[in-house]
Amino acid sequence: AAHDGMSLPALDQVRIVLQALPSFVPAAPISMSKFSGGKFFFQRIRGPRHTVNVNGLGTGYYVKEIRSNGVVAPDGIITPGPGSNIEVVIDDQAATLTGAVTDGGQPANQPKIYVSRWPAASRPPVGMDRVPTATGDGAGRFQIAGLPPGEYRVLAVPSGPIPDGDTEWNITPQLWDHAERVTLERGKQKEAVLKLADPFLDR
Repeated sequence: AAHDGMSLPALDQVRIVLQALPSFVPAAPISMSKFSGGKFFFQRIRGPRHTVNVNGLGTGYYVKEIRSNGVVAPDGIITPGPGSNIEVVIDDQAATLTGAVTDGGQPANQPKIYVSRWPAASRPPVGMDRVPTATGDGAGRFQIAGLPPGEYRVLAVPSGPIPDGDTEWNITPQLWDHAERVTLERGKQKEAVLKLADPFLDR
């Protein structure tokens, strides 16, 4: 469904996935058929609780909310039953976060940027299958588009190589304490100035 009368985007690349909870239920995507106008259905659903994930929207759109039988589903978690109706509400006024990162007063070289909704949810925000990331340029500047409006924490850490051989830093709750707080408004662009965080602060 479209929010506030907007035109729906092209939906041929959009994929809607149900993931079963708890984790002992196989979390493979359940088969989905889609009809014209964005209608879809699921079959062979196993497990009482599921998360609804929406992938493939362009950066100009975001998932405003998930509804199950007409009721908003917090964090996109639903309890489906026979004849249940799921509604995915899409908005075309996504927020954009831009900014720059400094390290000791100088521009940070290609910092890695992590963004998380706040307060932290038990799962990624609706429409996000992971914490959004970006890599800044040689002057530390970055941009992340397609974000739902709301309050976020933004964290910048050095780019690799990572000493323990992992491909990503272990972003701990203690490290998020050093993140910058930003509030993104619907359809607006927000600029943030970040200081490079030390990923070993909590070790």
